[in-house]
Amino acid sequence: PGNWQLRPYFKGQWLRTITHLPAGRALNRLLSLLGELATEQGTPLREPWQEICKLAERANPKKLHVDLSFFPCAIGREGAFVHITEDEFNVGSIFRSAFRSMARNYLVAAKKVAPEGWSKVVFSGGLAIKTVVLRDEITNLFGCPHRLSDEPEAALAGLLSLSRSIHA
Repeated sequence: PGNWQLRPYFKGQWLRTITHLPAGRALNRLLSLLGELATEQGTPLREPWQEICKLAERANPKKLHVDLSFFPCAIGREGAFVHITEDEFNVGSIFRSAFRSMARNYLVAAKKVAPEGWSKVVFSGGLAIKTVVLRDEITNLFGCPHRLSDEPEAALAGLLSLSRSIHA
């Protein structure tokens, strides 16, 4: 019992998972909004993620809160921007707050599937590997050591490993 999904794992064990947390899809929608005028005028943004990450690393919004759960997901289905101030209504603060929102969502999910706690965070997947500011927000909240996955395609490697164990 719990607010998670059980999925088959290695050696007859089960893995507790929470899926559909707001992440890359929501960030891409936010980016799409910010680039809509440029695209409409025939000058789409070039390399936007590098600039967004630079601006987000420098930002430290104190009041602005971005809730990315505007797609139906495990957290909700109504996103929000709250406590907007003139000083914090900029790309860096918006994305830094979005990354903080994601980190909080991951912490809530982690506490559901591992209420006894954890000793390390392992980052896998493109978003977590490429976005230092997101990893910083997560590690600040989780308060434990972390490492990057050795496998760039961790999900596919896991499926391969699982399939090998089934046919072994």
